[in-house]
Amino acid sequence: MITEYAAELEVVPLSDHEWRVCDREVDTRDARRLIAYIEKRDADYEVMWITSPHMCARFLSLDAALTRVCRSRHESGPAAMRQDLSSS
Repeated sequence: MITEYAAELEVVPLSDHEWRVCDREVDTRDARRLIAYIEKRDADYEVMWITSPHMCARFLSLDAALTRVCRSRHESGPAAMRQDLSSS
């Protein structure tokens, strides 16, 4: 599951229920490399975006959360993010 995002995202397990998501295209010494944190909470996965717009959203699976983080790299502006998250 996580390997399908390997080309664009680096998904680093922090524990058995937390992940750090980074942009592989950004230098490892650049703080902008960090995109989001994902945490398993009860029956869903909460994503906290570190990049702008700073938002949180919940998803039913880790795959759905990573798909959204991956897509967010290519979108611009908070309106696009809010519209998509409201339909999740």
